[in-house]
Amino acid sequence: MLGHPHDIYARREDTVPLHPLDSLLALLLIALFFGLLVELAPFRDDSAPPKAPRHGPRPLRPRTPDDCPRCGPAAATPAPAVVQALIPYTQLKSSRGRKKSINTAGFACPHPSCRYFNNTDPTVHALVGYGHHGRHDPIQDFFCQACQRKFTARRDTPLYHLKTAPACVAQVLHAIAEGLSAQAAARVFQMSETTIRCWITRAGQHSYSLHNELMCALQLTHVQLDELRL
Repeated sequence: MLGHPHDIYARREDTVPLHPLDSLLALLLIALFFGLLVELAPFRDDSAPPKAPRHGPRPLRPRTPDDCPRCGPAAATPAPAVVQALIPYTQLKSSRGRKKSINTAGFACPHPSCRYFNNTDPTVHALVGYGHHGRHDPIQDFFCQACQRKFTARRDTPLYHLKTAPACVAQVLHAIAEGLSAQAAARVFQMSETTIRCWITRAGQHSYSLHNELMCALQLTHVQLDELRL
C-alpha cells in the first residue's frame, strides 16, 4: 500500500544533491590508484621461469603462387624425367612354353597401368592369341601376359560391342557414303533409324581420330593442285 502523498514529498526533501567537488575528488582518487599501479610495476615477482625461446624462425605461409616453392617459377620448368628403355617381354619371360602362332602386330594393350600400354611392336609387347568369340564371325581375342588382362581385337573400333554382322554394317555405311540418307537407309535395309545413326556416329568418330593420327604433320614433297586449300 502506498503511503500518504505528504510522505513522498518528505522523502524527496530529505535527499541531498551531489556536490561537484565530490565527483572531482572521486576522479582524483582513481587517478592516484592507477599511478600507484604504474609505480609498483617494476617490483613484480620475477621468480617465474622465462619462456623457452623458439628453435627457429616461424615458417611463413605462402600468400601467392610466387611465394610457394612448388608453384613458383622454379617449379614451372620441372627437370626432365629419365626415360628408361622398355625391355622386350621375350627377355623377361621364360624360354619354355609354346611359341606365338597369332600375329599381334598392330595391336597393343589398352590398359594404361600396363608397362606395354599402346605398344604395337610384336617383338616388344606381351600379347598372345587367346581364342575367338562371336556369333557371326570369329573375333580374335588377345591376352597381355604382362598385366594378365584380356581384350578383343575390335576394341576402339566402330564394331566394338555390336551384335550385327560386320558385312551388314559395312553395306549400310557404304550406302550412306554414296549419298543415301539415314531415313532412306532405314527403309531400304529395314532397320531402325536410331541404329543407323549410331553406326554413323561411331564411324565418324573413328575416322576423325584416324585422320588426326595418320594425316597430320606430314612432310610432303609433291602435292596435287586439287589438294590445295586456302
